[in-house]
Amino acid sequence: MALKEGDQVRITLIGGDYRVKWIGDRMVILETEDGSGQFLTTVDNLDLNPLPQNPGINKQWQCN
Repeated sequence: MALKEGDQVRITLIGGDYRVKWIGDRMVILETEDGSGQFLTTVDNLDLNPLPQNPGINKQWQCN
């Protein structure tokens, strides 16, 4: 998994698209596109699958 800051993550469980704001050794902060909300999770909790890429976005992932 090559998740990086600035990547976009779509989370089906809670719905919505999030941007990776920060990545630590094991922790990730995801932020809403408009910056109004954030949540903290571990990298292990993210079961990521690549999405078709849109121009202008670093990388997009689907989180199941």
